[in-house]
Amino acid sequence: MLTQTQLMLEFESLGDNTEFGLVQRLFGADPMSLLRWSRADSLETLLGALDARFDGLGAPGNVELKLFSRWPNYVLIDKRFGFQFHTDNAPEPGRDINDDPKRLEWVSRPLRELTDRLLGRLAAAEKVFVYRRKQPPDAAEIARLFAALRRYAADNALLWVTEGPQENWGKVKLATPGLALAYIDRLADDEPPRVSTELWLEICTTAFARLRDGRPRQTAPEPPAWPVLFKSRLLGHWQR
Repeated sequence: MLTQTQLMLEFESLGDNTEFGLVQRLFGADPMSLLRWSRADSLETLLGALDARFDGLGAPGNVELKLFSRWPNYVLIDKRFGFQFHTDNAPEPGRDINDDPKRLEWVSRPLRELTDRLLGRLAAAEKVFVYRRKQPPDAAEIARLFAALRRYAADNALLWVTEGPQENWGKVKLATPGLALAYIDRLADDEPPRVSTELWLEICTTAFARLRDGRPRQTAPEPPAWPVLFKSRLLGHWQR
């Protein structure tokens, strides 16, 4: 039987924000994956990237760093598709990191390494891919994302999580083999985020049983990762 940490490592976030990455950390799982600490304004951003195999993500000229009032460190802006990535790079007084090509290259380099990892996992159907969104699910959108994943491998699995009425909280409905829809009381969009930890655990436990029959895929050990794209916050800032 998998531990909670092992269970969370069987999943990989596709967005639309960083919440599931926080959930993984709360259960002791800290995988390095491309979209774990990212935000996208719409599903079209993700679909466009999947269709293009993320080509150009992190390339010189396609990235810039910006500061936002809600986050003290730089946010890396992907100008190719529209993703936003949290970083641990703090601003330096009197210096714009965007004017330093070598420094900008160093900050954006992990994107290319993590892109290769994601493409490999998609091709091998190694993970249950998780997409969460507050808006009510649209059957056509869910079908488009599922089809995009299945173009990489015929047995890729998708867990789509959305908010729903109380009677559905924690429930996982299998729409078709490899595709599940789950409901939760709230999805975190606030700062600091308020995560429904126990419901997430219930959802992941049920989804893994239904989508993978409770059997983990054989995957290679995680290689060393670049530390730049990394969300470092005290667990005390997260409300369970």
